[in-house]
Amino acid sequence: MVIRPQKLNFGDKVGIVAPAGPVNKKQLEKGLEVISEMGFEPVLGNFVHERSRFLAGTDSQRAKDVMDMVRNREIKAIFCARGGYGANRILNHLDSKVIRNNVKIFVGSSDITVLLHYLYLKAGMLGFHGPMIAGSFGRTPMKSSREQFKNILMGKPTLLCCLKS
Repeated sequence: MVIRPQKLNFGDKVGIVAPAGPVNKKQLEKGLEVISEMGFEPVLGNFVHERSRFLAGTDSQRAKDVMDMVRNREIKAIFCARGGYGANRILNHLDSKVIRNNVKIFVGSSDITVLLHYLYLKAGMLGFHGPMIAGSFGRTPMKSSREQFKNILMGKPTLLCCLKS
């Protein structure tokens, strides 16, 4: 059985992690403004600004940020800052049982797709292929996408969606 995460509400805290490539600080700041304007409170992972060669920190740092957000009961969703190579390298550092017991919205795209598959196959959890904070919202206005994204996360989609009310 696939577990569906709960919808978000205005004011919910959402975790921002960088499980793959390093983050452009200006694009991240722009994307955080977008998330705040949607009515959510972004909380940065401890290692979002780290850099280890072509990655956003070491494999263990990136995985720790993901797992810390999963364990944090105040965090209602986890958004990836950006994609890029490296997400596949943290899979062995994740704990699927802990994830399954702390289901929350998880959003990313591009190379983050490997994490979305992991969530489904190992934790039985539904993830969302969608815009990333620095990689999408930090680069372009995406005004209509912002509204659609917010509505889906809050359980108000115009189309069929997969969140519990």
